[in-house]
Amino acid sequence: MKKILCISILASSIFAQDFIVTNSNELKEALETSQENSQDDTIFLKSGNYNILNKKPFFYKSKEKNSLTLIGSDKTYISGNNNTQLINFTNNNEMSIKLENIIFRNGNNKYNAGYIYSNQNLIINNCTFIEEKVFLNKLIFSNKNLKILNSNL
Repeated sequence: MKKILCISILASSIFAQDFIVTNSNELKEALETSQENSQDDTIFLKSGNYNILNKKPFFYKSKEKNSLTLIGSDKTYISGNNNTQLINFTNNNEMSIKLENIIFRNGNNKYNAGYIYSNQNLIINNCTFIEEKVFLNKLIFSNKNLKILNSNL
């Protein structure tokens, strides 16, 4: 029985990758790596302010069926400086995206979703959206299942 448990734990860790990021460039790189590594990915964002780079949102554009989770620490902010959308998740295959413990602020709804765009299943848990200069119905777009849990809009 112990051998089966060890094999099962080892197998599950082979097909998942964790990233720990501390700034905007590392977040961008982790999203780029995770979109093509054929694994379920979790990106842990250390406390701090993650500003969009060059007036472009953080992009995750993939063709994989793996899941992606972004988990913030205490006081983790993703900010657009009122210039653009914050995060864009696009995938040709069905997948699941989960966002947890992140504070989103200063997006711009010029792109129909001032904070988050996703064409995939999206779960938002324990997140906060502040200082918005966008209409409430334009904060988040998902054309699949959208669940918002324990969050402040």
